[in-house]
Amino acid sequence: MASGRVSHRTVACRQLYDDTTHALAVTAMGQVLDLTEEAESASQPIEWQSHALLMPPPSEVVWQVMGHGELTLEVTGERGVSCHGFAVGRLRVNGHINAPLRQRLVSPPLRTVRLRVAGTAASGMLVMPALVNGK
Repeated sequence: MASGRVSHRTVACRQLYDDTTHALAVTAMGQVLDLTEEAESASQPIEWQSHALLMPPPSEVVWQVMGHGELTLEVTGERGVSCHGFAVGRLRVNGHINAPLRQRLVSPPLRTVRLRVAGTAASGMLVMPALVNGK
């Protein structure tokens, strides 16, 4: 069961085991790590970008982010096939968020839309799926 805790460790894991009370990882060297005993980090850098969504231009995005952090929530659009779009909307949040954030958007006709979240999140922050509403 997820506790909302964040810890940071860079290691290559071969296997992961999880039940309701413990989470164990086995490294490539055979070392067993009890992930439930990891020390919590005060904050963690995060960055996520969606794949290209084929859809009509969105009229709004509802970001479902709860917790404390310093984040940039961005919507980019593309008119053709490319991997670099232009910004349709951007929110910068610094502080505690305890309700979904509605972002109204106005854009020219688009072929694809991408969503991006980047910044620093405190331990316990939840980043849930965003809702994209079309025109």
